[in-house]
Amino acid sequence: NHGVLIVGNYGTGKSHLMSVLSAVAHDKDNLQYLQNKNFAKQMEPVAGKFEVLRIEIGGVTMSLRDILFGYIQDDFDERGIDFEVPDFSTVRDNKKLLSDMMMAFAEKYPDKGYLIVVDEFLSYLTSRNEREIVLDLEFLRAIGEMCSKSKLRIILGVQEKIFDNPRFSFVSDTLKHV
Repeated sequence: NHGVLIVGNYGTGKSHLMSVLSAVAHDKDNLQYLQNKNFAKQMEPVAGKFEVLRIEIGGVTMSLRDILFGYIQDDFDERGIDFEVPDFSTVRDNKKLLSDMMMAFAEKYPDKGYLIVVDEFLSYLTSRNEREIVLDLEFLRAIGEMCSKSKLRIILGVQEKIFDNPRFSFVSDTLKHV
């Protein structure tokens, strides 16, 4: 019941792994295509139990909250889920907003979780200044907390060099905490 950070160097298969995880989480029938039967067995508890939103974030200037809720709003609209992202200038509590989002999700999918898969998270972080990164990580922390209190889950793919880069030293510690 928590978010997952998939860390690895460029070209090590992070995106592929996230694709496999999200495909199985969304559709139990995809278990049959896994060649590693031990892995397939370990995936059984989550197989087919999630609706999935898979996104890639590049170097953009929007806040993480704006980006994720923009994609979530589009996804909910396509699914016919009655939820409107409020004007963020009126939001005082990210966890309450996430809780309201998951209540709306549960009305349509009472037996499913909502899995958000974010690829290329490091590319996004490199476009942000320190203050913006702190706000983004505070929002990410709220998501992490909601993962333990709801059927919301998040997987972030990030290149390993984030933990080696002095510019991101404060980020790496916070990411480990999240």
